[in-house]
Amino acid sequence: MRAVKSNEKGGAAVEFALVLPMLFLVLFAIIEYGWLLTNQIVLTNAVSEGARAGIKAGEWNDDAEICDYAEAAVKSAFWPAALNEADVKAEIKSDPNGFRRMEVEVANMTYKPITGYIPSSLMPDHLAAKAGMIFP
Repeated sequence: MRAVKSNEKGGAAVEFALVLPMLFLVLFAIIEYGWLLTNQIVLTNAVSEGARAGIKAGEWNDDAEICDYAEAAVKSAFWPAALNEADVKAEIKSDPNGFRRMEVEVANMTYKPITGYIPSSLMPDHLAAKAGMIFP
């Protein structure tokens, strides 16, 4: 019996070496997709915050200042990365009923992976979000 046991000394190490790459793949996929979802959720909330800030600023400012205020609010609310000036667009549209609509959009924000181990074909290159609110 002793001869059989002594031949299996490295069996656990070999099994671990075979399973380790799969464990790393699962671990990095969880990290990467978690970061992607965090970016998307924070971006959506930041765009909504920008629209709310624009609505509040709309009570005492003109349309150009409202849009600037809304864009600044989006940039300050998005904490995972810095947004470029061209990424954030705020616009005020009028409708026939006399109301104005504040639309804030981030149409093409470049997403940067955190680990880089997941193939780029499985991850998006850009994220987008849009929010709109009506005010008098």
